[in-house]
Amino acid sequence: MDYTCRSALKTNKRDRKEEYITASDLKQRGWTSRLIGIFAGEPDKFEKNIVYRSGPKMKLYLLKRIRKIEKTKKFKEAKEKAKRYKESAIKSAETKRQRTLDYVNSVHIKVPTMDKESLIELACASYNEWHDRFSELFEKASPDSDEKFISRICVNYLRHECTRYEKELDKIFGAVGVQEAHDILKERVNNAIFEKYDWLIRDYH
Repeated sequence: MDYTCRSALKTNKRDRKEEYITASDLKQRGWTSRLIGIFAGEPDKFEKNIVYRSGPKMKLYLLKRIRKIEKTKKFKEAKEKAKRYKESAIKSAETKRQRTLDYVNSVHIKVPTMDKESLIELACASYNEWHDRFSELFEKASPDSDEKFISRICVNYLRHECTRYEKELDKIFGAVGVQEAHDILKERVNNAIFEKYDWLIRDYH
């Protein structure tokens, strides 16, 4: 299927019989940036950007020339090679992503045991110390604070300071699928915390 640039302006009689396509159109035909650079070379003409007036001019390629290139054996081989490379890269990325997810799902989570009063005091102290570093204008936490607020800071304290959560995040930093892995790890740690401290409110937000 041919993708032609309908927006190309016809500036003279010769252009009225010629069809042009953009780099985006080329990529829809299976070209890559590298293939465009090697086989298409410099654009056949430039037109004013009709989408972003202040943006760079549109690069247009003569469709007739592109079709001739696409029929050559050298281009077909290069295109097929690029396709295989892309498929291999996608497969590799998925393998790495799954490896990261498998890792966080296998992490042993250990939550320390302490009485309710001690946990609340430690969580309040941690919250106040952390916020005091940046500003004195904050409402200090205390055992008399709102129950939902107490639950939130207790969960945060246990997760960040009493488990391997932070160290495990450091281990997967920069890994493929890290955001998804982070969410899974956080949920696993939180679930372990709620299981041990059933008095904490899950829906504290």
